[in-house]
Amino acid sequence: MQDFRLARIELAGGNVEAARQDLDDAYKTFDPLLPPEHGLRVQVTVMRALIAKAQGDLPAAQHLLEIAEAAQDHLGGADPINLAIIRVRLAAVLAARGDLVGARHKLDASRALLESALLPEAVERVESDAVEADLEKRERIAGR
Repeated sequence: MQDFRLARIELAGGNVEAARQDLDDAYKTFDPLLPPEHGLRVQVTVMRALIAKAQGDLPAAQHLLEIAEAAQDHLGGADPINLAIIRVRLAAVLAARGDLVGARHKLDASRALLESALLPEAVERVESDAVEADLEKRERIAGR
């Protein structure tokens, strides 16, 4: 778990290659210990998507976030907040790829829950606000 946390810190610090290596190290340790459907596997997929996005590989980031979204939704007793966070991150990638309608759909499906469940200072709320602002800007430019 420490390697997983370190991967998140490295990614936040812009050390993408170090984040990827830490994530790979963490996964080697807990992969054999986890059942096939587990929330931590979803979070690893999300991290892989965020690393792909940071590397500029938006198609891979989108693909991984779609996998994470489906996996999170499929988990028994799925955490709706985690699902909303994944959808916000997917919305950001969709917007960056020019799919403004898809991005708006994912973002609108998530914002109300995050706003009601998280404090305005929460990292995920701040991220959601930034995605909303970026999407609104892109929609204005596109004339929507």
